[in-house]
Amino acid sequence: MVVWLIETSMPTLVNRIPRHLLVAASAWGSRVITAVAGLLSIRLLLRTLGEEQYALFAVLSGLQGWYMLSDAGLGVSLQNYISELRARDRAYDSFVSTAVFIMLLLFSFNAIALYLVSPWLTALVLKGFPAIGGAEKVQAFFWVGILLLLTCFAGIVYKIWYAEQKGYLANLVPAIASVMSLVGVVIVENLGIEKKLLWDVIAMFSPQALLPLLVLLNQSYKNYQEWPDVPIDIIKKLLKRAGKFFFFSVMAAGVLQIDYVMMSQFLQPHDIVIYNIATKIFSLVFFIYSAILSALWPVCSEAIALNLWDSVTNYLKKYICIGVGIVITATLILMVCMPQVVHLISPQKGYAIPVLFVVLLGAYYIVRVWTDSLATVLMSMSYLRPLWLLVPVQALLSALLQWFFIPRLGVYGVVIGITASFLLTVSWGLPLAYLRRAKRHLAMAQPLTEDP
Repeated sequence: MVVWLIETSMPTLVNRIPRHLLVAASAWGSRVITAVAGLLSIRLLLRTLGEEQYALFAVLSGLQGWYMLSDAGLGVSLQNYISELRARDRAYDSFVSTAVFIMLLLFSFNAIALYLVSPWLTALVLKGFPAIGGAEKVQAFFWVGILLLLTCFAGIVYKIWYAEQKGYLANLVPAIASVMSLVGVVIVENLGIEKKLLWDVIAMFSPQALLPLLVLLNQSYKNYQEWPDVPIDIIKKLLKRAGKFFFFSVMAAGVLQIDYVMMSQFLQPHDIVIYNIATKIFSLVFFIYSAILSALWPVCSEAIALNLWDSVTNYLKKYICIGVGIVITATLILMVCMPQVVHLISPQKGYAIPVLFVVLLGAYYIVRVWTDSLATVLMSMSYLRPLWLLVPVQALLSALLQWFFIPRLGVYGVVIGITASFLLTVSWGLPLAYLRRAKRHLAMAQPLTEDP
């Protein structure tokens, strides 16, 4: 209903504003809502669960990136195909219905596998929390996994919206879900029930899984007639391109999602909570820029399909400058105001985040602006060879450097290890790959992307 109201009541405004800027602006607005709800949730969870259980909750939340791999790259593959077909004024309904069918099979397989391996993975990943009962940890681990698998399955609807340049809808649903999660945490806190860890997990992760799932099921029902006759050629096209994205995503997870796994092996709950709070605050800042990139992806896909490379290069220059400016400004502000921000989140515990750690995080996110921008453009054209070559090396370096630095430098070692892995690989490799590709295809004067 909310989605329908937005699409029907704002046609004039939507058509006047460039779509990628509208998507980015809606993302910023929704992120303000998500940020406020998220920070209030952290405050409530710290009070309800205590330091050790919250640290375990943070580790479980930090595994989200791994569960997002369960679509095997299918979501991004579908998004690019929709963008390319839209650029040629061709229908794409069969691609959507086929992707949903494949995702349903993937979810079923992954859910069964998770049920079988949860006890073993819990003992491996959460061994640093001996004070919490084993059965309670297994339950929390399993339900987080199931809900995040559902989130990944349902999240394909966001890819569809972004490809249709309706990303403002993809920003609305997570904002509503974050408010619902906050309400759920408040309810759990006031019910006086036991096993609050498990119920807080369900309260926090259910809305982000169930809301997009309802939208996706509604859209799929409209196209259910196509399901019995799933086109084999479309399956092959989607899976062929998805495989490229999946390999890159696995390697990227090895870079960006290994931090909580490493910390759970070496650091005390107090240090994990400090890292969690600081990175949550910085991730809210970085989302301002990542929202632009998400909105820019389909714009670049369509421009490259039409061989408009000058436009893509101008986008890169412009938005990298914007992103660096955003991160520098936020870092300077947080260097002064971080104690006050942390006090708002956790007034009872008195956590202190050093200025040096703030500076290191600022430097890390400046590097991320540079590399994420270039990676987004390369992925928008489905050109992943440079990422295949560089990101596996980066993933290995990230794990090794964190394994070396964390026992010696604590939370500083996490950021230093990740940042160094970027500087040694993709920060110089991706710009070279983009320039070479652009020069080649401008000379050929042919569209880059394959014919869907």
